[in-house]
Amino acid sequence: MKQKLERAKGILFHAALRSMLFTTRIVGFRGMHLIMSAVAAIGLKGMVFPLWAACLQRLNRRAALVEWTKPKKGKPSLRDIYFHIRALNLIRDFGSAAEIHEKALREISPLEFVRKTKWHDKLRVERNIFLYEKISPPFVKGYGEHERVLTHFYQRIWEAHGYKDMPLVEKYVQLYCSFAGHDPQIVMHLTDNVLFPNGQHELAHAICSKALSLFERGSKGLYGKNIMEFLQSAHLWQIPEIRKLKETRAAQHIRQGLLNRMRIAECELGQPCSASMQEDPAGKLLQMIHTDVKGAGAYESARDILTYLEHFMLSDIHEEEKSRIAHLALAEAAERFEISGKYDLALIHYEKALQFEKENWVSECAWRYVSLLYFMKRNAEANRFMLEKLKLFWRNFSSVSRTGIERRIKKGKLLHQNAFILAGWGIGDIIISLGILQHLRPANSRYGCGGDPRLKELLEPGNEDWLEIVPSSRTTGPFAVDERQYWSDREGVPAGLDQHRVTRTIMRKMKQYRDVMLAEDVFVAGLVQGLQFQHATDPLIKLTEEEVEPFREWLDSLPGKVKVGFSWRSGELNLARNKSYTEIEQWEKLFQLEGVDVISLQYSDTSEEKRVIAEQFGGTLHEHPHVHLTNDLRKICALAKACDLVVAPCTAVRDMAGACGANTISLTITPVAPDWWRIAEDGMTDRIFPTITHFSYLHHGSKQGVVDAVIHKIQEMAAP
Repeated sequence: MKQKLERAKGILFHAALRSMLFTTRIVGFRGMHLIMSAVAAIGLKGMVFPLWAACLQRLNRRAALVEWTKPKKGKPSLRDIYFHIRALNLIRDFGSAAEIHEKALREISPLEFVRKTKWHDKLRVERNIFLYEKISPPFVKGYGEHERVLTHFYQRIWEAHGYKDMPLVEKYVQLYCSFAGHDPQIVMHLTDNVLFPNGQHELAHAICSKALSLFERGSKGLYGKNIMEFLQSAHLWQIPEIRKLKETRAAQHIRQGLLNRMRIAECELGQPCSASMQEDPAGKLLQMIHTDVKGAGAYESARDILTYLEHFMLSDIHEEEKSRIAHLALAEAAERFEISGKYDLALIHYEKALQFEKENWVSECAWRYVSLLYFMKRNAEANRFMLEKLKLFWRNFSSVSRTGIERRIKKGKLLHQNAFILAGWGIGDIIISLGILQHLRPANSRYGCGGDPRLKELLEPGNEDWLEIVPSSRTTGPFAVDERQYWSDREGVPAGLDQHRVTRTIMRKMKQYRDVMLAEDVFVAGLVQGLQFQHATDPLIKLTEEEVEPFREWLDSLPGKVKVGFSWRSGELNLARNKSYTEIEQWEKLFQLEGVDVISLQYSDTSEEKRVIAEQFGGTLHEHPHVHLTNDLRKICALAKACDLVVAPCTAVRDMAGACGANTISLTITPVAPDWWRIAEDGMTDRIFPTITHFSYLHHGSKQGVVDAVIHKIQEMAAP
């Protein structure tokens, strides 16, 4: 009965919210704000606060919310203080919330606190939020917190996920799971949607293990409370994904779900499999999926996975869990068929795996599928697939499109002549898209592009006639701003948009262009045209001789004849991503070549690898003393241009080197086809940046085969 009442209240609230949003569109934001200010002035703020606060959040008018709740002059009441502190918490200004609270303790009559009114309890909840924001999860014993605190930290997980701030994601996941008593269904939801996609396998294993321990303990949880009663608490039903889980997953399958996720995490972390794991059908299948198989045994291992998958599908496991593991098994079998050269079988099983996927942009499995289609010259199928994915992706941006994506696809004109490009934060992805655009753009076209502030210095010089970079703020990296500034930069940006791409400045700039595109539009336009274009005579990143010469002089001071700029991996590693990268141990012979100086272009911590190079290989990885390999992008390009050769895998380093015209070898080692869409008919030359030469898994048979071929090439360059 209580759950039905909560649902009814939620339905009524959202109906009222839709009405208020509709009214705001009719009378305008300023008009509605004046009406609400008048309502607050006559003492009805408490009645309309939840609704107006939700409306302002939906409109992304956080500053207006704070202004509306600011107490009048004179001695404020506890109610006024509560509304203002809650508004400050909602805009993530926790420092100001703490200051207001401390000031209230000094100024408000102690009797008002002693009375223990509902406002006292509400204020305590808001106080807990800004206090929890300041402390670290290991010190929190927060089981049974208020619904408002739980909802706050659930939102914070997704905000931190959007910021790409993994330490912050980890903090909020730990807090939220602690406050929710490690509810198994919440833990599984966060593991699948936040932790696994971001490679946080250690944390995923820890929270699943804790949830399993509490679940198996029975009816008594922390502080003697009943876990099963807590699992029915109202706040959980407000999250649609979790409500669906609660309605569909029976309790007897929860244990299996937690165990499966723990096993996936253990496999990703390279931990040995327990005996119980090998006896369990799901555990044995997961072990087979995560066992690394070399090229020779790929076909047989794929057949083994499919044979055991048939047995697994007959086991007594919840259908949703079966679907998850079946997707992993089919995708892995398809990849192994691809490695073994059985391309038709690979396509069939990629298609079967995709049937178990949710609708989203291009996942790893989807990208391997479409890449294989391009590799097999089935371009029409691949183009249809990518265009359908592009339609799906545009759902988050339809409000800013002046020419709908459906209409553009129908007319065959994905690119505008004058448009602002909304781009994400990946440096390499933006460089690839702009590299394609440089070739495809019509005459006299002009584009703006939002993104990482570092791109303005990197890409604008020499391209001012057609390209304008508009920096966007973020909470991490060299140009990080605090959260208050981050959300201030997005004040008034419609909440339906991807606010990590769109700021107020970008919204203003968009009005100066005829239409809006996504970086994904450019990428798909290039694919649809087969990347068949005349290469531009100038590189995308235009460096002057004055920028490159100091790096040549520094390189000349080193003893070797050949200078090789070197990157061998990404800064973010996990079992899936490692397939595309090498380990430093594979490059021992490179550091032992006579007459070769190896220059680091690796943008993450390399202290352990440098120790291996020095102590085990007897070599040296040279680092330029005045180049920050994460922040100084233009200097990195100048250093790459000054080298005789750059060697890099599929990271931003490779594409920056190619975009500035440096002689570059790409370690194209992801088996087999994921990079083939950009390789020319000769099997080596890059279609986007022709100074990149691909040394591929297909041609050299293995990852180590590619490494050996690159070392041989460098040895030839260093020969007398």
